[in-house]
Amino acid sequence: MTPEEMKEAWQSARIKERDNYTDISLLLRRQTSLERLRRRYRRFVGIACAMLAFDILFLKMEIIPDNWRIPLVILLDFYFIVCGCMDFWLYTQTGKIDVFTMSVREIASIAIMCRKRHHQFMFALIPFAICILIVFAFILADDRSAQIGAIAGGLIGGGAGFVVYRRMMRDYKIIAGGHADLDDE
Repeated sequence: MTPEEMKEAWQSARIKERDNYTDISLLLRRQTSLERLRRRYRRFVGIACAMLAFDILFLKMEIIPDNWRIPLVILLDFYFIVCGCMDFWLYTQTGKIDVFTMSVREIASIAIMCRKRHHQFMFALIPFAICILIVFAFILADDRSAQIGAIAGGLIGGGAGFVVYRRMMRDYKIIAGGHADLDDE
């Protein structure tokens, strides 16, 4: 093959590739399942930290009785600290996955372990969140509109959480690559 033929073959290959990907910005924005998981966990850590700052506002809210303000802030602080720590741990564990140096089996085992821990953390945090909603309902027993707001917020938050949960489990499934046989090890 002469240099001119090589140049023509190279040019035609580049044109074909460019035709397949007409919008290069789509390629640049595309993320892997691992990147999406890590981004979500990093976002959850940030939200937990923000909520630690936000829940201090309950100390000034007149709708909350005086004797419930400090215990409520402590309860919320404890919940968000636990959430943040759990999400940070999952963030660091998913960060240990190196697709360039690890075998598929190693990647799948870490992904499966993280998925199991995610479920264990949810098993602990969901009842805790329900208890917090019950405490809000009890505290706001005299204010019907605040109770409805707490219930609506709980339902909307639960629905949004379920959607994010399904997306995360899909990403874990993709990362694990169908290695369900590692579940028992």
